[in-house]
Amino acid sequence: MEKTLYNVNETSNYLGLKKSTIYAFSSRGKLPKTKFSGKLMFLKSDLDSFILNNRIEAIL
Repeated sequence: MEKTLYNVNETSNYLGLKKSTIYAFSSRGKLPKTKFSGKLMFLKSDLDSFILNNRIEAIL
């Protein structure tokens, strides 16, 4: 079964960004988040959308 909810450390690893960047993006509303038991959590589907929405097309 694939994991669907990531904590800050897992999100950092998944996106290849520093934890401080994850906190900054989430506080600015650039990265959707949820609070679960008082902890900042991220849905994998939101992370995948974030990657696709920030993709830069190659110029051929």
